[in-house]
Amino acid sequence: TPTGADPAGEVALICPSTLASAISSDDPPLVLEATVGCAASGAPSCFVPGAVLFDLAAVDVYEEDATGSPLPLPGNYNLRPPAALRAALERHGVRARRRCVVYTQCRRHTTAAREAQERGHHHRYRPAASREGVADPIVAARLVWCLAYAGVERVALLDGGMSLWLDGGFTVAGEPSPAAPVADFF
Repeated sequence: TPTGADPAGEVALICPSTLASAISSDDPPLVLEATVGCAASGAPSCFVPGAVLFDLAAVDVYEEDATGSPLPLPGNYNLRPPAALRAALERHGVRARRRCVVYTQCRRHTTAAREAQERGHHHRYRPAASREGVADPIVAARLVWCLAYAGVERVALLDGGMSLWLDGGFTVAGEPSPAAPVADFF
């Protein structure tokens, strides 16, 4: 693995009520909202309390053409090299032994994707300003996989994502929390 850690850590689903309790505990998890192009306008207006935005561009290597379609290059859409991956995780406050919970509000683009596909364009993600449809859990799942691969011992995916969090009436924050970088992943 990139960090030398055992990639066989715990990966699980966590329900909103369990996360709400964990957030207010003495040892809260690091909550990460997985994004694609988080700097775009039209971003979500509510967040799980304490959530830090984590744009997948920080951990992924990718090159796209002018239409947003992936270029057919060796290694495209792979994780960054080990040192760069570790640095990105540290910038976001990720440590091997700190529990991480991931969710996303990235949207699957239903109408836009259908129109783009008709034009021969298959890339499903667009800037936040044009989001539509339902949350796309593959964005969060990609970050969960990355964290587990890098050696984070306990990683969880928020079951039902932000939709179930809101349906449960749990507290929300109006802005994401700033990342608190750590000096060492271990």
